Amino acid sequence: MMAGMPTRGRLVPLLMLVATLAACGGATNSPPPSEVPASAPAATKPATEAPPSVAPPSEAAATRQPPPADAGGPYAEALVAKLASDPLVLHLEQVASATTPAGEVEATLSADFSGNDLDLTMQLTTAGGGVDMDMVIVDETAYVRQRGDADWTSVPRDVAEAEIAGLVQNMRLVSDPLDLAYVGPEVVDGRELHHLTASRAIPYAPGAGGTGQYDVFDIWIEEDGTPVLAKTAFSATDPTGIEVSGTTNFEFSNFGEPIEIVAPE
Repeated sequence: MMAGMPTRGRLVPLLMLVATLAACGGATNSPPPSEVPASAPAATKPATEAPPSVAPPSEAAATRQPPPADAGGPYAEALVAKLASDPLVLHLEQVASATTPAGEVEATLSADFSGNDLDLTMQLTTAGGGVDMDMVIVDETAYVRQRGDADWTSVPRDVAEAEIAGLVQNMRLVSDPLDLAYVGPEVVDGRELHHLTASRAIPYAPGAGGTGQYDVFDIWIEEDGTPVLAKTAFSATDPTGIEVSGTTNFEFSNFGEPIEIVAPE
């Protein structure tokens, strides 16, 4: 059975959970698609474990570091083109942890993205408790429920539009090929992939507003630029000046493959 329009007290915690995961960042804009590489370029930059020296998040947009000479290249361009795909179709597993003035936050997301339709499961854990939720968006309706509830709550899509847009933007991790440098081919879990790392701090727009950047960014992709795995460390400042830092990892699959999302019964 579907519930009708929810009370604000019931819906707000669920949308806050969506916004928390969306705050872990997507690129601030998307460039036009590029050509995919025909062959692997030579490795030009060794992987580094320590994060680069970067400006604070509040200053990053205005004081961007110039790209080094080895930035960009065909693999970086191919990845950016894939992430700019419209519609964006993929399966995602995301794990994030953050340090905030209120304490530690752990968040996970498992989701299917198929253009404007979404099907996701999220969990947020804090020192004061946590929230588990399911959300399905099909056409102009969003369906939400807390984990364990038998009933879904249906609301017009526009009630959660900002949070939904933040989640989709969250998938577009980088929009400038010059933000990346090629490390080289690597075998990850038995798969031959190509490793790219940040050439400089990568800015993103947090879903809740403010400014953010990836201080550490490593991503492994297929030959055609399809993302497979990303490991990052981020820092952000919200519109009120509260600073947040942490890590978030992304695992991508079924990129560009048909994914059908249906409304709950």
